[in-house]
Amino acid sequence: MIAAFKDVPNILFVQAGQNDLRSTDASAWLAAFAGYLATFQDAIKSSRKIVQLGISTHNPRNEGLFNVNRATADGGLRRFPSEGKCDFVVDWAADPTWGPDSAAANQALCPDGTHPSQGGQSNMEANYFRPALNSLFPLT
Repeated sequence: MIAAFKDVPNILFVQAGQNDLRSTDASAWLAAFAGYLATFQDAIKSSRKIVQLGISTHNPRNEGLFNVNRATADGGLRRFPSEGKCDFVVDWAADPTWGPDSAAANQALCPDGTHPSQGGQSNMEANYFRPALNSLFPLT
C-alpha cells in the first residue's frame, strides 16, 4: 500500500484491471468502466476531490482475445480525461519494467501473477503518482 500523500488534496485512485477483458468486448468493457467511474464522480462531486484512474493490464497468459481487447481498452482509457470521465490517467501499462506482459509472470514483480509487489507500489508512487500530482498541484 502506498502511504497517504500529505501535501496535496485527497486522491481517489481507481485501478483499471484486466480481468473482464478476457471475456468482454473492449467497447462494452470501456462503457461499463466509465459507468463505474461515474458512480464515484457523483459521490464525490460536492467534495471537489479528484478521481484518478490508473491503467494496469498485465497478462502473463498471452491470450489473443485479451491482447486485442487490451489494445482497444488502453486507447480508450487514455482518452478518459479529455472526455471528462476522470481527472487524469497514470499510465502504468507504459512502464518499461512493470508494463510488459512478462512482468506479471515475474514472481518478484507480481507475486500472484496479477498484483504488484511492494516494489511495484513504490514504483507507481515515485514514477507515476508523484509526477502526476506535481503537475496538478505545483509546489509554490
